[in-house]
Amino acid sequence: MKVLVISANSFSNVYNNGKTMKMMFSNFNKCEVSQLFIRGLNEIDAEAACSFYHIPERNLLKKILFPWLKAGHEIQIKGNNALEQELETSSNLGIKRSITTQILREFVWLLTNWDDKAFWKWIKEQSPEIIYFQAGYPFFMHRMAWKVQKRLGIPMVSHFMDDYVVYPKRTLYKCFLIHIYRKTIKRSSICYSIGKEMAKEYGIFFGKPFLPIMNIVPYKERSPKQEGDILKISYFGSLYYNRIDAILAFAEFLHKKVEPFIKTKYYIQVFSSSEINEQQRMKMQELGVRNIGFVKGNEFVEQMKDSDIFLHVESGNKVYRRLTKLCVSTKIPEYLIFYRPSFAFGPTDLASMKVFSEIDGRMVISDVLDNTSQETINNIANIINCKEVREDIAEKCYKYACDNFLIEKVANSFRLDLENTVDNSK
Repeated sequence: MKVLVISANSFSNVYNNGKTMKMMFSNFNKCEVSQLFIRGLNEIDAEAACSFYHIPERNLLKKILFPWLKAGHEIQIKGNNALEQELETSSNLGIKRSITTQILREFVWLLTNWDDKAFWKWIKEQSPEIIYFQAGYPFFMHRMAWKVQKRLGIPMVSHFMDDYVVYPKRTLYKCFLIHIYRKTIKRSSICYSIGKEMAKEYGIFFGKPFLPIMNIVPYKERSPKQEGDILKISYFGSLYYNRIDAILAFAEFLHKKVEPFIKTKYYIQVFSSSEINEQQRMKMQELGVRNIGFVKGNEFVEQMKDSDIFLHVESGNKVYRRLTKLCVSTKIPEYLIFYRPSFAFGPTDLASMKVFSEIDGRMVISDVLDNTSQETINNIANIINCKEVREDIAEKCYKYACDNFLIEKVANSFRLDLENTVDNSK
C-alpha cells in the first residue's frame, strides 16, 4: 500500500506534529510513504518516507513575478545534513500569524499556479493508493488535498490536530473555515482527532464519527530516577499560547504557597526553542527558573532521564484557553512513558489537564490560585518531599502510557484502518 502524506510540516524527530506523524507511520515501510509539505523546519526525518516534495511559500511570491519558475521541488535525500541545508535555503516567509497575514497567504496561493507540471509529475511517480491529510487552518492546504484526491480518484483520511473551529472565538475567517472543514470531512473516509475530548466534540459538531490518535511512543522499560541532592522539575516544549507566563505563575505559587512545607531543595528548568522577552527573563531569574534552551536527540533523552518531575502548563488567558480546550499536548505521552510524575498547572477543564486528572489528581494544580486548597498544597509538597509518593504516581503514569500510547498498539491499528479503506474503495 502506498500513502501520500499532505501536511504543513514534514516528518520529524524533533517537532511535535512531525514526530506524531512519524510514530503513526512507524508500521509502514519507507518505500510505501511519500510526503508533500510546505513548511521548512530545517529538519526532516529522511527515514520516514521515500520521497519528499516541498512547496515553500517564498517560492510562490517569486512565481507571481516570474511565472516560469517552479513552485516546488523534490527534496534530494542525501542524508539529514543535506536536507537541513536545502530547507534553510528555501524557508518560509517568517511572518507572524494573524488573520490579516493568513488572508494574504490565501491570496498568494490563489494567484499562483502551484500545481505545475513538475508537481503532477512527482505525484504520478509516487502512484499513491490513499491520501493521509493533516488538516489545519489554511484553506489552501484543504484545496490542495481536494485537488489531488479528485485528480487521482483515491480515498483520503484526515487528521485534525488542533481546534480552530469549535471553541475559538467566532470570526468571519472561522465561519469560512467551518465550511472548509465540512467539505474535507465529507470527502474523508476516516476522520481522526488529537484526543478523546476532541473526537467527542467534533463528532457532535460535524455529525460524523472521529477516532482519537495523538502522539504515540515506543515501549520503554521502567527507569526510576536515581536520587540526587537537588530535585529537578523540567518543562520541555514550546512556550506558545502564553505558556511562559504560566510557568512563572507556577514557580511563584511554589515559592509563596508550597515552600514552607517543602524539605527538599529543588529548581525548575525550561527546555525550549521559543523566544522570551526581557521582562520574562528577569522574572525567571527572580524566581530561580533556569532557561536551558532547546535540546534534541540523545541530549533530549538524557535530560528527560535526569529529571525528577515533569511540568506541563496551560495558560488561563481567555483566547489561548479556547484554542487549547480540546487539544492534548503531544509531549504528555513522552512524559508518562519515562516513569516520572508530573505537575500539571492550568485551567482544569482543558483536555490535557484532564489526562493528568484521570491518572492521579494529586498532579493537578488549578491556575485559579486564590482558591487553592490546603490539600492541593500538601499534595504538591508530598510529591516533592517523598520518593515513595513520586514512584507511586510514576507507576500510574507509566501504566497509562502503556495502555494508551504505545506504537505497537496504535500504529498497527492505524495501518489496518488505511488498508481496509483502500480495500473498500476498490
